[in-house]
Formats: sequence, structure tokens, C-alpha cells
Amino acid sequence: MVCVSYWGRDGVWVWEPPQNVWRNLMLPFACAGDPEAAQYPDAGNELDSLALAVSGGRVVLAAGGDEQGVAFWDVDTGELINGTSFNGLYIAAVAALDGGDGSTRFVTCSGVHWDGIMVWEPVAGSSPVGLPESTVDAIGVGRFEGRSLVVAGTREDVTLWDVDSRERWASSLYTEDENDDGEDTGDERMHAVAIAQQGSGLAVVALTDSGSVRVWTLPSPRPVRTDRELAVELHIHVGHCRCR
Repeated sequence: MVCVSYWGRDGVWVWEPPQNVWRNLMLPFACAGDPEAAQYPDAGNELDSLALAVSGGRVVLAAGGDEQGVAFWDVDTGELINGTSFNGLYIAAVAALDGGDGSTRFVTCSGVHWDGIMVWEPVAGSSPVGLPESTVDAIGVGRFEGRSLVVAGTREDVTLWDVDSRERWASSLYTEDENDDGEDTGDERMHAVAIAQQGSGLAVVALTDSGSVRVWTLPSPRPVRTDRELAVELHIHVGHCRCR
């Protein structure tokens, strides 16, 4: 398990549960290979999103943040596997995507910084694959019938993608909501999304601005069909507070 605090400026903490051992891992600066970074000798990693997976026999950490693009490190050695540029695409979330054959890729989104989803191979010099999408604030990953899927929470809706074929399996999932007075509040931003197989179909879950949890059941998801025809929606309102 890997934890990050204070934006990763003090490295990350790695916990080995069998031995109950913690160690502080100082990560090399992800932008060290960018000549522009030389202008800022005091710059260091600023991390607030991370994911962990085994890839190519290595325990790989993918991490970035609201002010830093995603980069990849070997957790055992601390080696920087694949860095980022000083002006790399910032990220709002990152998730590890199991390929089903022992391979792992990582998926990122960047909120307001850019539109779309990026799928990364944690290999030096590799280029990410982009999935066109509007502003994405949250992502979740899963597998269905041997396919790697990504669910994206955008500013307008929730969408479901087949990563390998780059096909959108479901789109325009209904996020319109009403307040306590029954007035339409318009589309809600998704703070978190997740996906899981449910019987022969899929369940997609999203947490919205209003504190609602929305669950869509997709009985037989296939490309180019919308949820308005396929999905059965369950609306769960959960208690929440807003602090100032």
C-alpha cells in the first residue's frame, strides 16, 4: 500500500502488510529530464492522485496531481520509470486498469485542465492513447467479457468506454436532478464513479454534487447504444453536509 501526504513533497509512504513495515520512499523528480525544469532548481513532485499495480514484474506507482502530469516509479527501488514534462497534462484522477493477461495500464483524467481520458503504458518513451470526452472529473475501471472498460464522470453525464476498441459503450447517462422543492437543478458534476459486473450486465455508480448516489444497471451493454434505452436507474439520496 502506498500513501501520499502534503502533495508528495516528503515522498510517499509504503506499507508492507505481512511484515507491518512502513518505509518513506523519496521519489526522483518526475520532470528532471525536462530542460525547462532546470530553471526551477527548488521544484519537486506535487502529487495528490496515485494508483498502484504490478506491471512487467514491477510494483509500479503512477502519480501526479493538479499541478503535475502523471509519472511512473518502481516502488521497490524508487527508480523513475517514465517521467513527465514540466508542462505535462495535470491530472485529477488516476486508476490502474487490469488487462486480464497480467498486463496493467493506467488511466488518467484532468478535470478542467483538458478534455478527454488518457490511457498509459508505464514504459519509458511510450505515448498515451486518448479517448475523446468532455471535461472528466472522475474515472473508474473494470472488466466485462474480456474487455477493459473505463467509466467517466463528466460535467454533463456519465459515459462508458471500451479501452481497446476505443468505442463508447454507453453515453448520456441521465444525471439531471431535482432539489428538495422539486425544482430541476440541471446536470450535476460527478465526484466519483465506479463500475462492476452484475449478473450478465454491468452496474455503474456515481456520486453527485448534491450528495446523491446514482446507480445504473446496464443489462446488455454494447457499443453505440445509449443508456436511455438500456439502463435502469436507481436514485439514492445520502446525507451530506457542506462546511465553510
